[in-house]
Amino acid sequence: MTYIFHPSGPGNMVGVEKPEWKEKFGVGSGSDPSAAALSSVFHYGLRELLEDEVPKRLIAKKIPQKWHDSFRVSDALSVVREPVKDIIERLDPGVHQFFPLTIETKRGKIIEGPWFAMNVTARQDSVVMEQSSVNVNKRFPDELCSFFHDGEDRVTVDAGRQSGLHLWREQRFRGSLLGSDALMAELKAQKLRFFPRAFRALDLVVEAD
Repeated sequence: MTYIFHPSGPGNMVGVEKPEWKEKFGVGSGSDPSAAALSSVFHYGLRELLEDEVPKRLIAKKIPQKWHDSFRVSDALSVVREPVKDIIERLDPGVHQFFPLTIETKRGKIIEGPWFAMNVTARQDSVVMEQSSVNVNKRFPDELCSFFHDGEDRVTVDAGRQSGLHLWREQRFRGSLLGSDALMAELKAQKLRFFPRAFRALDLVVEAD
């Protein structure tokens, strides 16, 4: 089975400040790439990141009632706790990028981790469009589609077009994040909250001749 995660869903966002990173890449720094360009990479997984392009220190603007094991922060950076990273790396060894960072309060108290910034660039094209309830950009139907709409969460995938990845982005859905049933089972077994508003896709049924 395939699961579709909502990284930007309610409860999955934490506001932070990134003073050192902002000083290096923010407006007026003259840096290349800029903070805006890196934010797009964080959000869409456009390419692999260099270590010095990723913030190493986050300061939470407001402390959530409970820290999830994965969430998004300002500029669309995905953050995961170490147990989540370990599961993903075991299932997809050497495929995704993880960069260590610290999270602290405004008073300097360190939030228990360890934490890692996660960059997922792996892609595959397995959604069966004609059997899915999705939004399609008519001008860019091959690259700007969306799972998120006002109707039914109904997405069909063709397992025969999947390459064995356990975490990936769909080729036509920028900003998407999908996972395998094996990944979901491991997360549930360890009671880890990984973008909890996931829904399950349908498998394509191939009729016998």
